[in-house]
Amino acid sequence: MQISDIKQELDNLSAELREIGRERWAYLNEMLRFSVAAWIFGFACFFSTVLYLTPELPLLYPSSFSLLVVGEAAALAIIGLRVRRFDLEIRKLASARRKLLLEYQKLVLGYVKRMVKEGMPLLAKAPGKPE
Repeated sequence: MQISDIKQELDNLSAELREIGRERWAYLNEMLRFSVAAWIFGFACFFSTVLYLTPELPLLYPSSFSLLVVGEAAALAIIGLRVRRFDLEIRKLASARRKLLLEYQKLVLGYVKRMVKEGMPLLAKAPGKPE
């Protein structure tokens, strides 16, 4: 591979990593907001139904409160699992970027060694300057 090809791939991978990072945070924020809103809506529906049907039911079944907490925890767990997908892709791209960066450094060092061994070409003298 040429140095310019590797540099172009490095730039593309860096841009893709930034984009995936932004998408991950946007997705996470959106899902957390949706989860909290759905939980509040479910909480309101649950209590309005319970109070409408039998006002003394929450006192008889205190475990119903723990079910509401478990419902929110399940939603957050699902969001966490989906965000993990983004994390795996970010790790994979970061690993590919590190490998490309190492290859790029090797090529640049090889080029510099070759230039040192061959001798640097003399720079053209600037016009109008005495020798």
